[in-house]
Amino acid sequence: MRRTLEVTAALSFALWLVTPASAEPTADPLEAVGLRLSDARRLASEERVAALQSLATDLDALSEDDLSDERRSAAQLLAGEIQFQLGAPSKALEHYRRAEKSGKKGAFADDAGFAAIRSLELDGRDEEAAREWKEWLGDHEDSPLLSEALLAAAWNAIRRDSLSVATEFLGRVNSEAPWMREDARVLLAGATLAFLDGRSDAALAVLGDRVRGAEAAYLRGLCHERSGEMLPAAASFQEVIERYPESALRDPAMLAKADIFLNSRAHRSAAEEYARVAETARRDDIRAEAELRAAASLYFDDDVDAAVALFRQVVTSHPATSVAARAQFLLGEVHYSQGLFDEAILEFNRVLSNHFEHDVAARAQYRVGRALD
Repeated sequence: MRRTLEVTAALSFALWLVTPASAEPTADPLEAVGLRLSDARRLASEERVAALQSLATDLDALSEDDLSDERRSAAQLLAGEIQFQLGAPSKALEHYRRAEKSGKKGAFADDAGFAAIRSLELDGRDEEAAREWKEWLGDHEDSPLLSEALLAAAWNAIRRDSLSVATEFLGRVNSEAPWMREDARVLLAGATLAFLDGRSDAALAVLGDRVRGAEAAYLRGLCHERSGEMLPAAASFQEVIERYPESALRDPAMLAKADIFLNSRAHRSAAEEYARVAETARRDDIRAEAELRAAASLYFDDDVDAAVALFRQVVTSHPATSVAARAQFLLGEVHYSQGLFDEAILEFNRVLSNHFEHDVAARAQYRVGRALD
């Protein structure tokens, strides 16, 4: 489920306020900032960050004293969007809330509220965002953003594993905004719901060949894997890795592809794949998990000494993490499986001493009792 929900995580923040493409130079400072923001979005990562930071500085220099409430709201919306694009949802939320306050009855009220909720989501506050979506949908029934809000609320419910709620919102998208039925985002949401409901074939049918991108490829991989179709699954995960290297799903796809070797009992190949993931993944948690699974693969391949050494390395390299706790527990399991009960008790006690707050602590305590029998 954890890997599955990463599908939704990468899809949840695709809709933002739209700024027109660059046109003729303008004397209006707010419009100029909006045009520059549109241009900044197209830049490569490092250049984009520098351009956005420059925009934030220029916008802060503008005085709001002489602006009407509506233009003050527009300025705050721009400031919020800049911070959002910089990956600072808390700062973005502050600006969006100010925009709501200064333009409560103006043309930007629905935009500001919409953007504020998306900032909550980016900040990981989905429960709070879900409540606010309900209020927003009640307050802005005639908003041009209604269909987008319904879709965003559906994704929010998917992330919270509230599938019936997500189905209801997605149904409203299809009935109240029929022009969106073939929208790739709507199809992807429907396919994700089908997969989470255990209907992999239905998910693949919804995706068809129409929905492309890293998220769709990753979901296809999950569907094929669940159906026991390991070669198509590996190909789908490889598509994410090769065609979408900047995607947030690239590292999970690398791990998922390595999992296929482990699940197919190709343990030596799995260990090698996990080692590659540990070397090349960008995310610390993915690297740690890959190291742990590489050690397990070595154990299954009967290379016990190498497995023990790598388990110990994981414990040392990733202190105070659930991965370290599991590695420590598995050290005890390795000794236990070999009938080395004194050594196993020592390793299990280290779980109880150093990782007592993790779930494996209860299992370690049970194992100590069994080893003493």
